[in-house]
Amino acid sequence: MYRVLKPGRYAVLIVGNATYQGKEIKTVEFIIERAEEIGFELVENIDKIIFGLYNVMQKENILIFRK
Repeated sequence: MYRVLKPGRYAVLIVGNATYQGKEIKTVEFIIERAEEIGFELVENIDKIIFGLYNVMQKENILIFRK
């Protein structure tokens, strides 16, 4: 994604943390760290509640990066 995105343009990812065998996997933090390592700048991290999915994810994050 970084290679094909033009400088100054935005990339938007919608991700959520997961739970595996009772442990939370912090996917959001992992993606932010990796994206910043390769050169993206985190512009905004928006928390969004997901309604109606009681046994799955209850929250997702909208990550906005700029190259």
